[in-house]
Amino acid sequence: MRVKEISETATTIDLSESEAIFIKEILSAYPLVSNETRELTRSADTSDLEEDTELLRTSLAELTRGHHKKLQAWVNDPGTFRAVENRYLFKITNENRDWFLQILNDLRIGSWQQLDCPSQEELQELTANLEIIRPLWTMELAGLLQSFLLRPPGES
Repeated sequence: MRVKEISETATTIDLSESEAIFIKEILSAYPLVSNETRELTRSADTSDLEEDTELLRTSLAELTRGHHKKLQAWVNDPGTFRAVENRYLFKITNENRDWFLQILNDLRIGSWQQLDCPSQEELQELTANLEIIRPLWTMELAGLLQSFLLRPPGES
């Protein structure tokens, strides 16, 4: 996986077939962050905010459904993952850049939460097993893709 081009209009990432499959699989996990745990405040007394909290959760659930629907259509669009010989070109237009960064952030945070919110030191001490491999790889791959998308135009 490498950045092929960062232009004024899009970022294109060169992928092997297995990398393309892996990215599509990770994106299919969206959403990972639960809207049921969202709160307006960390205050102990939230009884007077129940209606507002429910409105927040409802609004976020609706936004997440919209993101999910758009993500499915985008991943299945032939222009997003374009096969070229035995490779794939993964194109993220600037029009979709901020939205896709939000998707990746959800995947990173949700994966981190699945790992019980470890510190950087705790992450390095994790023992590899089947329970942590997927969230760990999702978190790391989402972070890598975010770093690619945050590079300035002209840098590859």
